[in-house]
Order: sequence, then C-alpha cells, then structure tokens
Amino acid sequence: MAWNDNLRGEALAIAESDESVIRVIAGPGSGKTFTLMRRIARLLEEGVNPKKILLVTFTKTAAHDLQKGLSELKVKGADKIWAGTLHSYCFSMLQQEGVFKITKRNPRPLFKFEEDFLVADLSVRSNMGKKDVRKKINAFEAAWARLQSEEAGWPKNSDDKDFQKALFEYLKFHKGILLGELITVMFRYLKSNPKAPERNQFDYVFVDEYQDLNKAEQKLIDYLAGDRNFMIIGDEDQSIYQNFRHANPEGILEFHKDHPTTVDFALTICRRCPQTIVRIADTFIKNNELRNKGKTLKPRSKNPEGNIYAVQWNDMQSEAEGIASYIVKKIDDGINAGDILILCPRRQFGYNIRDALSKMGVAAHSFFQEQTLEDADAQKALTFLNLLANRKDNVALRAWIGFDSSTRSAPAYRRIFNYCLDNDLDLSEVLKRLSTKKLDLPHCGKIADKYSELLEKLDEFKDFKGQEIRDHLFPIDEEWADPFQALLKDISENSIPEQILEIIRSSIINPSMPTDVDYVRIMSLHKSKGLTARIVVITGFIESLIPKGEDGLPPKEEKIYREEERRLCYVGLTRATDELVISSVYNLPRGLALQMRARVISNSGNTTTITSSFVEEFGEEFPDLIDGEELLDHE
Repeated sequence: MAWNDNLRGEALAIAESDESVIRVIAGPGSGKTFTLMRRIARLLEEGVNPKKILLVTFTKTAAHDLQKGLSELKVKGADKIWAGTLHSYCFSMLQQEGVFKITKRNPRPLFKFEEDFLVADLSVRSNMGKKDVRKKINAFEAAWARLQSEEAGWPKNSDDKDFQKALFEYLKFHKGILLGELITVMFRYLKSNPKAPERNQFDYVFVDEYQDLNKAEQKLIDYLAGDRNFMIIGDEDQSIYQNFRHANPEGILEFHKDHPTTVDFALTICRRCPQTIVRIADTFIKNNELRNKGKTLKPRSKNPEGNIYAVQWNDMQSEAEGIASYIVKKIDDGINAGDILILCPRRQFGYNIRDALSKMGVAAHSFFQEQTLEDADAQKALTFLNLLANRKDNVALRAWIGFDSSTRSAPAYRRIFNYCLDNDLDLSEVLKRLSTKKLDLPHCGKIADKYSELLEKLDEFKDFKGQEIRDHLFPIDEEWADPFQALLKDISENSIPEQILEIIRSSIINPSMPTDVDYVRIMSLHKSKGLTARIVVITGFIESLIPKGEDGLPPKEEKIYREEERRLCYVGLTRATDELVISSVYNLPRGLALQMRARVISNSGNTTTITSSFVEEFGEEFPDLIDGEELLDHE
C-alpha cells in the first residue's frame, strides 16, 4: 500500500508536508496515529534512512502499534526505526559505557516500592514529612522546572539545593537511579556536551502525546532534534500528568514561542466515538480555561448516535455484581470480552468487578500501576532475586533490612549509612561486620540479624537456575505470584538470576497495555490513554474520586488541579466506540471512604456519597441517572 492510499484532507496535508517544524493538535479518536504512521511511511518510501528516525511515544504499547501498522503497510525499514518511550531511550543511552563514565551514575533503576525506603531515609535525615520529600523528588525529576515558564536545569533556591545534594549523595552511594531521573541525567549530559554524538543521532524526530512531557523532557527533545526535522503531535485537552510529573498543557500551546518556524495543523473530527459521546465530551471539556478556547471536537457524521447510561448502585458489592451481569449479557449478545474496558478511580472498585466476573465465568485482568508489586511478599521475592543476581546491590540490601518495620528501619539505618560514608566502606561490608559482631552500632541488632538470615537464604539458592528459581521465589499457588509466573512462563531451565531479573525489570519499568485480548480489561483512567473499546464503563463516579479531591489548596492551585481531573475524565469518556456507562455507588463503608479520601455524608449511622459534580457539566444531552437495576432491564 502506498503511503497516500485513502488519505485525504488534513491528514494528507500533514503526511505530505515538507515543513521542518510541525505541530499537530489532534483531538481524541481523530486519527493521529494513522496520520503519523503515513508521514513516516512516506519518508521511508522516499529513501530516508530508518535509523535516522526517532519516534517518541508515551507508552510502549503506542510504539508497538505504530511499528505494527507500518509493517502491515509493508514499508521497508519500519523495524529499524528507533521507537519507544523517552525513558527507554535514555535508559539505553545511559547503559552505554561512554555516557555512563561521563555522567558518573549507575543506571540501576529503583522500583517504586524501593523509593519508599529512600523517602523514609531522607525524611529522617532532613526532618521533612514524607509527603514533602516526594514533592521535592517530583520537582527534581522535572529538573526543578515546576512550571512551564521555568527553565529546566538546576535548583535555584537553597532548600532545593540542599535536598538535591542529599539525594545525589544517597543515590550515588546506593549505586541507583530514580526512574524519573533518567530524563534529567540525560538532559544534563546533552546540555553540557554540545558535541555529544547523541545530539546528531537523528534527522527526523517525531513526538506523540507532547502535552504529557514536562519541561525537562521537552528540552531534552529539543537537544535530540536540533535544527533538523521535528514534528510534535498531541492535545492540551488530554494532558493528564501535570499534578505529579509537572507536565503542563501550556507546553504544547506555547511550543511556537521556542520554535518560531512552527507550522500548525489540526485534526478535529473524532472518528472513534459515537456522536452523542463526542458532543457531551466537547461540552464538558469546554469548562476548562487553560486551553485553546476556539477549539471544538466534532463528531463524524457517519458515526451512530451511540448509547450512554448513568447509573447508581446501592454499594460497591451491588455495583460489582450488577456491572458483571451487564457484561455477561453483552458477551452473550456477541460482544468480545476484549472489547470491554472498565476504568476505576481506585483499584478496590476494579478488584470487586474482576472478582464478580470471575465468579460468573468471564475472564478479566486488572492493570493498576502498583498491582504487581503491591504485595509485601512480591516485594521481598523481587528484592531477594536482585540480591541473588548481585549480593552487593545496595538498593536491594537497603530494602531487605527495612522490610517488616513501620519506620522502614530508617533511624537505625541512618547510623549505618553515616558510618559507611565516614569510613569509606561499602554497605555489604558494614552489614557483614555487624552480623559477625566485629562492629557494634546502637539499635542495629535487628538489621544485623536480617542480614545474617539473608546470607543463609542466598546460600540455599546458590545452585538454583531457571524454573527452579521461579517456582521457589514465586510459588504457583500464591495469587500475588501470578503476574511473575506469567512473565516467566517461557524461561529456560538454565536461566541465571540476572536473566530472570531483566525480564521482570523491563516489564515493570516499561509496561505495555495489551490491545488484542480475549478478556475484560480493568484499569485506572490514566492507563486508558491510547486504548479503545466498544464498551467503556467508568466506575466510582462520586465526588472526591472523580474529580479527585485535594484539601487545603489555594484557589488558583485548586483550579489547576480540577482542570486536570476534568482532562482525565475527558480521556476516559472518549475511549468508547459504541457504548458508555457512568457508574456510581450511594453508600461506602466509613473506613473505606476515609482510606479513599471520598467525601461522604453521615446520617443516622449510614454513610452516603455525593454524586460527582462533573455530571452537571456534561450538558443537556447527558441522560438522567437511573437505578443500576434499570441498566440490566435496558439490556
């Protein structure tokens, strides 16, 4: 198939353009992936070296889908394009010996649960609350550019400088790197080395979902693109990482200020969704002010009107059973389970629905960011695997001695850490001295015992390989171990710990969302970006969950926070191609409501929820809420 087959209108203009700097504003379901793929296909057909093309996507799944689409077009060289996330690119570059020597960092990434120990230690050291430590880390990972107007680089005030010094000292001693820090390390390397070969590695740079990059990521892309061919594509209305990654919708709106030769294109017709969903979504997002106010998402005239249901259940259990029954009816009517997507603001809603579906014989899998490593047994097993691969893995050693402690053993570990620094000793050496009584530090006895237990267990496993390691560390009869068993189902009997660890690490660090599946997918709204399903169910549609509440924010910050929550909801609404269900519950147990930070009303011993205020913003076409049982009657 030629690159321009069945291509017309704005999509054709984008694909055939020879402008060097292009910005494409593309609404949800407007064909941006199709258009991006055709422009790359054209370049390859015209003889551009595929190794000189960089395609940055926000997810591994998006990169895979683009390369798969190019392969189906039978475009020669499509498999040689560098396509993937910016984090993947930085990780691969940092692993190169030359870059590693220059940056003086070890590219051993910390898992999220391992960051908990870092946060606990820095909190003790700095006398800061853990929440404040995390905020500092988020700003550090954005190269201290908390706002789009700020320049990415180094900290500018004394508090940030002191924190960064302490963080660097900690990470360098433990020979680790934060996942978010991959960007800043690569950014500073390129900023400080204008002659670095990576600056001229590519002739064409394409960036998808540009609105979800923070300032440091945007500047890094600038260094990679240089003054060559550069195309960004995205939509400020789908920017959903402002509040915890410092991404900002202003980045795509103001792109032309730093790139004065920018030529603009727009894809405004939603080809994915039914017309009613498009009109409701467009009405809803226009409540935001931080956007191009003249922009409208338009429905495709050939698309059906579609169905939207707004339902309320008595409680989470009745919701789970009711949604499961609704899905069973849909499957009986011929809908494939893989064409159904359940989106939840909290994983408890998703787990309830997953379990209810399982009881009804419907395959369902949940995908929540923390799910694989949320169980303490999973964390311990993976930590032990790290140490089986490298007994001197300081990140894993720190985690191991802090498990089962409410304080993560942070006060005692501070003494060990300081002793290591004062005496220029490695952590494993100091722990060995403590365990053999050659060193005595106050209140470190439990840590010494834990290290002794570790050495005994490592000796037990010293001759294990392959499936033997897998089945001992991740028992087949333990539910928490299921994701690991699935990842490692095809490993050979001779696989060594390092190989097993790499399979797990790459999957967790750079996860992909399955698309062609035969089971119901259940996930957070954030994870649904880039996915499509015939039927979408959004659960937990109650105040303080959708939109999520954040107490104590000044009016300006609260407005920014709410606008992002609106964008997140907008993304969820526009995943559906046939039918959309908005689901809420009337009652929540008091304890669970407190845990979820959901706003509730206590009355005569009952705890009732408040329907999401977003419902009032959907416009006149949005249907009245009905009792959940009526949804089943409709079907």
